[in-house]
Amino acid sequence: MSAEISRREVLCGVALLSLGTAISLDSAVAATGYKVLASGKVEVDIAANPAIAKVGGVLRIDDVKGKSIAVVRTSTAKTGYKAIDLSCTHQGVPVEQSSAGWMCPAHGSQFTLAGKKISGLARGPLKNLTIAVTPTKLTIG
Repeated sequence: MSAEISRREVLCGVALLSLGTAISLDSAVAATGYKVLASGKVEVDIAANPAIAKVGGVLRIDDVKGKSIAVVRTSTAKTGYKAIDLSCTHQGVPVEQSSAGWMCPAHGSQFTLAGKKISGLARGPLKNLTIAVTPTKLTIG
């Protein structure tokens, strides 16, 4: 195997570095203006949570049925939100935000901001939660 780097590899690396600096990873903000409904679903007031006004914004909602969830703004589309369960798929330990996205403090599994598994003992990506979007609220669950 050659140690030489191809022109394509260099260009791909430069493109990735450019994207990495163009997309800022915001720290998760504790959600406000939300309520847990009798059904167990979580209703989030979009206007009360400016952290999710821009792509890359992250809300963290703790102690929903004993678990933590995150809402990530993934695009500017009306439905550009993703809700994920912040329990590691290895042993259920709550993940913490890291420079790459999320990291399990127990065994080091790493996930992207949207929950895709990057590395570690986790069995797969963080669990996606159903999310319904209206112009004023998000309903998770």
